[in-house]
Amino acid sequence: AERLYAEHEKMDVEVDDLFDALRREHLKDHYTVALADLKQAESSGDERAITSALEKCREFSEALNQLK
Repeated sequence: AERLYAEHEKMDVEVDDLFDALRREHLKDHYTVALADLKQAESSGDERAITSALEKCREFSEALNQLK
């Protein structure tokens, strides 16, 4: 990594960008799982699970929007 980025003056910015990309991918994965949970809850008619999954989807969506 040192050789690859030795000539980069703004390495801290690049590292921050990489961490943001990692956070974004992590949140996308969680959002996808929450959507799958929501679909499962809707198909079973479990209102409590639907509410919980919707809340998780909302939280992950908001977190993703803040990263952009």
